[in-house]
Amino acid sequence: MAVEIGTHMKHDGWKGLFGLDLVVEASTGMAYLIEINARQPASTTFESWLQDRSVATYTSELSTFVAHLRACLGEDLSEYSLIPVEHGAQILQRMTKDITDVSQEKISAIRNLDCNVIAYDERKPGAELLRIQSKESFIQNHNVVTKKGSDITDILQ
Repeated sequence: MAVEIGTHMKHDGWKGLFGLDLVVEASTGMAYLIEINARQPASTTFESWLQDRSVATYTSELSTFVAHLRACLGEDLSEYSLIPVEHGAQILQRMTKDITDVSQEKISAIRNLDCNVIAYDERKPGAELLRIQSKESFIQNHNVVTKKGSDITDILQ
């Protein structure tokens, strides 16, 4: 689906990254497109950080962010591929009616799980409070979290 949409966007003159929002029907595994975000996805910086940790020089493989910049400049990227990302996860804690702040104690506990935690100051409904990043996955399978995912959930509750 992503390749087909990307081909259409390229044909229409789009350059660079875009994001897709999907939902997957649990009973059938069928994916449904909700939205095309014609901009660099928020995960690009984190994904490129994971990629840059796995390669010392840009030869025939590029990080997602470098590929985005080169595409926006109109460069031919047909000889390149993206650096694969084997593992890594990023989750957000947004401000809700029940969660309006996260204590420094909880942030430190999450950091002690070998996670990068970015705290935000904006305090309005739906705003990001925390961005939690890890070199490991938080989800094992559909509706099944890893130990690290469970530990983070326990800390935030």
